[in-house]
Amino acid sequence: MKATRCAGIVVLAASPLLAHAVTYSVTDLGVLSGDSFSEATDVNNLGQVVGYSLGSTSRAFIWDPINGMQEIGDLPGGQNISQASSINDNGFVVGSSSASTGTRGFIWDPTNGMVDIGDLEGGVDFSSAHSLNNNNQVAGFSAVDGGNHAILWDAANGLTDLGELPGGSVAGYGLSINSHGDVAGYSVAATGHRAFLWNSVTGMIDLGDIPGRNDFSQGYGVNDNGFVVGRSSTGNGDHGFIWDATNGMVDIGDLPGGIELTIGFAINNSNQVVGQSDTVGGGHAFIWDSTNGMVDLNTLLDATGSGWTLMSATSINELGQIVGTGQFNGQTRAFLLTPDSVPEPGTMIALGIGALALARKKRKK
Repeated sequence: MKATRCAGIVVLAASPLLAHAVTYSVTDLGVLSGDSFSEATDVNNLGQVVGYSLGSTSRAFIWDPINGMQEIGDLPGGQNISQASSINDNGFVVGSSSASTGTRGFIWDPTNGMVDIGDLEGGVDFSSAHSLNNNNQVAGFSAVDGGNHAILWDAANGLTDLGELPGGSVAGYGLSINSHGDVAGYSVAATGHRAFLWNSVTGMIDLGDIPGRNDFSQGYGVNDNGFVVGRSSTGNGDHGFIWDATNGMVDIGDLPGGIELTIGFAINNSNQVVGQSDTVGGGHAFIWDSTNGMVDLNTLLDATGSGWTLMSATSINELGQIVGTGQFNGQTRAFLLTPDSVPEPGTMIALGIGALALARKKRKK
């Protein structure tokens, strides 16, 4: 879902998950039939997960604890290649798929299946849908003449070209959208790769980089508070950052032991950040908040974590559930982490559906 809000569910997350005394249980999401490994990219507030399963090709999936992992197909005329990037609390999914005209961004739901969102004019036939909110607005990027531009899509208006930062090459990538329709990503400006935040009033704003460092930053996630996370160069490597309009870009550091290579991929509305940081043992998934700093998620697992090495965390929902990719007994698998203080995923789906129904009923009165 990548930083969207779900009325009626957030109250369940109001208290428990800011301290890292919490431990997590691990769920192996498995693979689609015939495949060898899987990666998870996003989790919504109902505990539904999306990603892709890989074997001879890549196939987009949706997972829930009742139905398990299910393939959602691809666009007509393609080569049976698809990847899912984001899911919202309505159960809509976005990603990219091969199509008869090239690679195209899609939006999928159980009723209409997979729908091509199109692409911008002027470039090769290419687009990618990377994130969506609960208003079914989509952020992504599309080819234009000479490069790519960040895009915003919705069913009423189609594609909107968000452009790029001035002075650089033709390169803009929309990677996350919040419930207000603000888009975070990165563009190549005159000073190099720069993280940006876009909204309909200000347009695209250059978020700068970690003070005193090289001219390089990329934004990967934005929450409803307007906080952006990503990575920025330190001169010796990359550190994760958190940015807000008051404090600017703040270095959140890295895990000890490895090279300096850290990326903040996602942030929830409690300002908890998840991502990947290099260690002596390779990339490890982390969680960060302003109280506890950066903590290796591998150190927070309960007994279900036996045999696991969590390599990367790509999304965190408002209940504190986290998804990503790890090694389980030597096999690469998508995982779901659930804080031990949170109800089981199947219970949350039932609670979430009831909360959504109640919220919709109230809006109709």
